Amino acid sequence: MKPACFFDVDGTLYAHPFHEVSQETIDALHALKEQDYFLALNSSRSQAELAHLPRSLMHVGFDAYVLDGGASIYDQTMQLRSAFPIDAHIVSRIASYCETHQICWRYSSAFGSYWGNLWITSYMKQAYWQLYFMHMEVKPWQGESVYNIMIESHAPSLAVDCMATVFPGCMELRAKHVDKWTAIQHFSDLSPILCFGDGDNDVCMLEKADIGIAMANASPACKQAANVICGSVHDTGIATFVKEHLK
Repeated sequence: MKPACFFDVDGTLYAHPFHEVSQETIDALHALKEQDYFLALNSSRSQAELAHLPRSLMHVGFDAYVLDGGASIYDQTMQLRSAFPIDAHIVSRIASYCETHQICWRYSSAFGSYWGNLWITSYMKQAYWQLYFMHMEVKPWQGESVYNIMIESHAPSLAVDCMATVFPGCMELRAKHVDKWTAIQHFSDLSPILCFGDGDNDVCMLEKADIGIAMANASPACKQAANVICGSVHDTGIATFVKEHLK
């Protein structure tokens, strides 16, 4: 069995608003690789939303990329290996609702991430720029497989038959029974499994991992789910944890 670490990105490895991953964190990841740990990113970002991450992070040599909140799994060469899309009837219902009610929504597919209509608010546009340095295209959904949806609404009807994570100002939707932990279960021969996170959508994997590690800057729910709380993303918390516990 091979030990494994699954890392959330934003707020865990990647510090906002400075858009950086500390060199200490990069060094810690390389140290884990040298110890033959299986390393994976586990993020709600889509493949397209990885584009502007620091090269130093993308050159670590991750063994896998679990993206779209667990709905897509890529290998180390960024080839899609497994995907768990939202049912097309649900996507159609959401697209129609958002168009009728003039609600901003974003969807991700194997082809990229797009605004689903023209009702793009300054809040959502600014959030995507601040998080990902992205200016997305508008591309109405045309039936392609959708892995993840972010929608500027908390309407319960939109989350019917979906997995939902509610954030201030918006909601993330995935296919029913799909989350960051269900994706991890598709990997075999990994033990122990360590998961690092900071947000409410990391709670599932921190609860079920052999060791769940929450950042000091994590949400209350995330901290409650964790076995250990390490330092903040702004204080090289992961690097300190690796030095103290994994060497």
